[in-house]
Amino acid sequence: MNLKNLNWKQIKKELVRLSDFDQLKKELEDLKKDIKKFDYKSKLSKKNKARLKDLEKTYNDVSKKIAKAQKQIDRELDKGLRVFKKTKKDVAKKVSVLKKNAKSQKSNLEKTAKKAKKKVKKTVKKKTTRKKATRKKTTKRKPARKKIKKKTTRKKVTRKKAKKKTTRRKSTRRK
Repeated sequence: MNLKNLNWKQIKKELVRLSDFDQLKKELEDLKKDIKKFDYKSKLSKKNKARLKDLEKTYNDVSKKIAKAQKQIDRELDKGLRVFKKTKKDVAKKVSVLKKNAKSQKSNLEKTAKKAKKKVKKTVKKKTTRKKATRKKTTKRKPARKKIKKKTTRKKVTRKKAKKKTTRRKSTRRK
């Protein structure tokens, strides 16, 4: 690139022209029209034209399949969402019913627990008052029973002594 040969006036003119947004927009529109008017098929050879037709055909087929698959996926998603929402509502209903039942059972249990507490308190008070009353009345105590030993036979006594002797001998031998 040779800087001496560059036409600086021409470059400056182009830069000014490109900086104008409206002018740039007009040029782009003109290019778009020219591209649309351009007949690229006339410039292609017969072999390339046939190849282009095949490519267009496959492109159309693929785009149709993609559209069909997209519709099917959309349908399945919608169906899944409907089922999900329905089950969500059903579960919410069942949970609310279960909560109601749990609350009623809790209240019933609390009521029965209060009743049972009251009964226990009443019976404890009655027992304590009865014990106090019976203690005051009875001042005499019953004599304690004597323990009666069972008679052991001579055979049992001799067996016990023999066992003691054998355990003594064993303990001395170990040491």
